[in-house]
Amino acid sequence: MLLTAVLTLTAPPALAAPAAGTRPGNATPGVHSGATAAGAVGSSVQRSASAGPPSAAPARYTVTLLTGDRVTTSADGAQLSVTPAAGRAGIRFTSLRSGDRRLVLPEDARPLVTAGLLDRRLFDVTELVRAGYDDARSPALRLLVTRRGADPAAGLTGPGLRTTARVPHAGAGAVTVTKSAAPAAWAAIRAQRSQLARIRLDTATAVASAPEGTATSGGASGPGSTATSGGAATPAETHTLTVRHVGPDGRASGVAETMVLDLTGEVRAVLSSTGGASSAELPRGTYVLVADVVDFGDTDSTWHRLVQPELVLDRDATVTVDARRSAPVRTSVPRPDARTALVDLGFERRDGERPGFALSLATDGFDGLYAGQIGGDVDATQMTGYLASTWGVPGPRGDFADTPYTYGLLDTRPGGFFTGFERTVDERDLGAVDTRLVAQVPGRPATKAHFATAPGVTGTLAALLPFRLPARTTHLLDAGDTQWSGAFGENVPGPGGLPTEVTALGQGYRSYRAGHRYTDRWNAAVFGPMFDFAGHAGRRGDTVWFGVPMYSDQDSHRGGSLTDTASTLLYRDGVLLARSGAGNLEAEVPPGPGTFRVEKRTTRPSFSDLSTRVDSVWTFRSDTTGEEGESFPLWAVRYAPPVDDHNRVRHGRVTVLPVTVMSQPGARVGAVRELTVEVSGDGGRTWRRAHLVPSGGAGHRAVVATPSGAASLSLRAVLVDTDGNRLEQTIVDAYRYAPERRTGQEEP
Repeated sequence: MLLTAVLTLTAPPALAAPAAGTRPGNATPGVHSGATAAGAVGSSVQRSASAGPPSAAPARYTVTLLTGDRVTTSADGAQLSVTPAAGRAGIRFTSLRSGDRRLVLPEDARPLVTAGLLDRRLFDVTELVRAGYDDARSPALRLLVTRRGADPAAGLTGPGLRTTARVPHAGAGAVTVTKSAAPAAWAAIRAQRSQLARIRLDTATAVASAPEGTATSGGASGPGSTATSGGAATPAETHTLTVRHVGPDGRASGVAETMVLDLTGEVRAVLSSTGGASSAELPRGTYVLVADVVDFGDTDSTWHRLVQPELVLDRDATVTVDARRSAPVRTSVPRPDARTALVDLGFERRDGERPGFALSLATDGFDGLYAGQIGGDVDATQMTGYLASTWGVPGPRGDFADTPYTYGLLDTRPGGFFTGFERTVDERDLGAVDTRLVAQVPGRPATKAHFATAPGVTGTLAALLPFRLPARTTHLLDAGDTQWSGAFGENVPGPGGLPTEVTALGQGYRSYRAGHRYTDRWNAAVFGPMFDFAGHAGRRGDTVWFGVPMYSDQDSHRGGSLTDTASTLLYRDGVLLARSGAGNLEAEVPPGPGTFRVEKRTTRPSFSDLSTRVDSVWTFRSDTTGEEGESFPLWAVRYAPPVDDHNRVRHGRVTVLPVTVMSQPGARVGAVRELTVEVSGDGGRTWRRAHLVPSGGAGHRAVVATPSGAASLSLRAVLVDTDGNRLEQTIVDAYRYAPERRTGQEEP
């Protein structure tokens, strides 16, 4: 079955969401993993109580690996998705997060990486984005291939492979891999591997600079270097670690591999089985062993994953990895037509106050999956094992399209890893979320996922399941301490037929009560600016930043979109200080007080006929702050028309529109002194003022005669508070009208 997954690698209270970006092929997106969908761009990061600038760029990037599998990551790595290439359904992946690095290693590539034939950077997603190999900027991967024999620079031939130059000083040929043909190129590489000595990523000819704000380590450190070991006393003191691999038949195994990681997640050695044993010389220190006894590349092979939570290497040591010490991992659910879309077996290892690392095995089912622990537990604050799974009803193509329900499950083991696992799910232990998925553009498909956090687990994989809009489904989710965050994307076909998200929406983490039912709706107009935490825009000292999400839906799911144009302009006392060709901006401003104006403008008529133009102009005062920073006193006006599942409202002689106002959390704002709302039925060419009727709290109802013959309604608002903070907000084509019915005509 098709494995398509989203990985959340941090655990903020709310999902970092997408904001406006640029159309593919236009300028590089500017200055979190904002939950964007493939190709969309994120808006800002979840901030703590004290204000501060976003720690990473909002953009989201998709990278095609050498194997043809696609990985989508946000700039800060807080989300990551994996989609196997065509013909590679059932392939399993090891995912490693270490610091700001993200490594995604398909199982059939692992032996070639371990043997030194393949450069590990070919699967280091962070490095690939930094070097300019994301799909938006490069349709190909460029390799340096060294052959065995008399002509090492002869290059490679085969489908999807093109030798472009000889590089004598590198002893290699320059080879281009066309991403659209990467699966065929990968097959050709594997077929010729006995003739090859080394395949490296060519960074010399890649795009010179990373996208603005892309998270990089700033050095060569990363998995394998998607350094001093934790607790090492001195690099001069080393000891020999020997690992013996024993298969499930009790004999020395020739199909096994053990990764030796320090407590930061650096892979310090990979010990593959040669006659059942392998050794490495390592610095004195504390390590984690992750051992796999499996025939890599055979997706039907039983996979025994064994983990030793802690190995203190202060003398020569021998560890026996015995597959017989593992046991089956199983979960069963009560509904007989349910099947697993994704199983994620992993752990998070922490080192005191340092973040540590996370490592997991992603597969599409429980069959042949075994787990075991070597040695004893560690303190529960230092490690948590987890098992997450996503379930649905397979469609005719096995892709779970339009599944009527899903299961989202997460089990944890504090202090260690699982030695086998078995659970029979009772739906009385789950919360049920009845969900409506609204169509923004008729005929477009969508993807929907829920992903989990729990005590000790900051992120798991969860499958992105496809739907034809509009759709309805029910999510059955683990209750109690487990928290869930939803992700939705309305898609268009992208490269290779895989989906590219035009609009991406994210939801904050929340828990559900066992046995209770909830309702939820996604993708309902009006799409516009929204605040859901402190720190979307603010100032620390004289550094200011701005990253307000511009395409959140009516139900307050933080959102972003692909755009045709996007810009942010920053003025102080009428003087332009900084500008960005994207939806986000960070700049240094002169010290002292001043009146600031920020103009954020986006358009997207190529991607949607709703919210085709969203403009917000904020005017406010700000002064130099201390280290605690401040959130700017910004306002947004939100609208809640009674749209149907196609984002339409029935024509009526009078429009009555619920309106609410909201300010950025944590900001010091005055009371609303002035609020006006205007409507337009001709795309913003002419406007008429609505009558506002208070409806309690921050709510109003805008009442106005419906413009005759209007296909859509545009909205313009001006808000001024008692402190002088001002908002001018325009949303063109905010929602559409259903076709007017003639007498006797049935509703479609």
